[in-house]
Amino acid sequence: MNSPLDGIVSQRARNLRTTANTFLIVVLIMSIYGGSVLMPSINHFVTSNRQQITTNQTFNLSDKNPKVAPHQIRIKKLISVQLILAYAYWSVCGLFVLATFFVVWLYMREVSRGYLDVRKQIVMETIGKTSEQDPDENIR
Repeated sequence: MNSPLDGIVSQRARNLRTTANTFLIVVLIMSIYGGSVLMPSINHFVTSNRQQITTNQTFNLSDKNPKVAPHQIRIKKLISVQLILAYAYWSVCGLFVLATFFVVWLYMREVSRGYLDVRKQIVMETIGKTSEQDPDENIR
């Protein structure tokens, strides 16, 4: 005999749950890697090279265009590339978070739809059983 609760979690709901769990694991791994490996190395690179740029520059307040050495320009470009890549990394991580929320929302909708179908089935079975009973039994 099948239980009415057997049809609540459909195959689509199971697939959505697996997808949401996979996205959650990806977000956790990206966060751990980004926080413990990526960001410290970028911070170290930026701070060490920024100090080198600022200590080697000499500014004359009357000059509108201060002279900058070619290696300093290259270092500034490297710093900007590092920062752009860090922003891109965290943007991808943020997109995975949003995708996780979206898939969880789809999963909740699917499970709610299953509960509603089961509830309708139980109500229809109950109505069917009461209409099959002898009307004289309901009077007593």
